[in-house]
Amino acid sequence: MFSFDCRPYIMCEIFTTTKQDPSYKLSDGRVYASDDLKSLAINNIEEVVGTNTNFYDGTIRFFITTTTPSATTGSATMYTINTETGGVAVNAKEWDWFRYGMPKPKANNSCFNVVYC
Repeated sequence: MFSFDCRPYIMCEIFTTTKQDPSYKLSDGRVYASDDLKSLAINNIEEVVGTNTNFYDGTIRFFITTTTPSATTGSATMYTINTETGGVAVNAKEWDWFRYGMPKPKANNSCFNVVYC
């Protein structure tokens, strides 16, 4: 069983795919459905079975995007679930845009590693 709670996010979309590396359009932080990404619906979930005959390697994939309304922060995460064992592989890509640059580090007089002092 797989679940993802979109409630903490202002913009959250869940897709299903049969591709390891799906192609999609990302515009203003929003991902649009494509031939590789299908909107989440029970009829769109398809199991992908590999070609290795020595063992069963069926998987289903969910692609989840979360962004802020201005798209300054977000993530695109692929969950690949083995339908036999329940094992899950997670591959994520995140982005942040700092309009006025990175914040300056806080002054800290304690040095815990000589390499970083």
